[in-house]
Amino acid sequence: MWYAFITTAGSVLGALLGWYIGKKVGRPILRYFIKEEKIALVEGYFEKYGAMAILIAGFTPIPYKVFTIFSGISNVKIPTLIIWSIIGRGLRFFLEAAIIVALGDKAMPFIEENFAMLTIILGVVVIFGYLIYAYLKRSKKA
Repeated sequence: MWYAFITTAGSVLGALLGWYIGKKVGRPILRYFIKEEKIALVEGYFEKYGAMAILIAGFTPIPYKVFTIFSGISNVKIPTLIIWSIIGRGLRFFLEAAIIVALGDKAMPFIEENFAMLTIILGVVVIFGYLIYAYLKRSKKA
């Protein structure tokens, strides 16, 4: 569990570095590869779903650094990045640690064979849960 804590802390620090890179040099580099309209579209998604994107990317096998760099480009607030990075990365690393504690020597083969799919399934469940929550919240306002 100690290693899960250290890994989570290191990942959150890495997320801050990714955010800083995105903030300082991300947009000019992106403009070289992607049209401004596409960048604006993704920024709109980040503005609307930024915390959820950070959470899902932090938990699933999606390359997390891409999301942290884009969070800097999209001006995601640092506290938002930190909180959702801690939650997403912490869930991921502490789940791995729990599997290792529970399975011992059998944990590595289990993680290698099943962990990516497990995190994807849990990520989809979180997305559907969020969508249901958002729908219910909008329904109450109407």
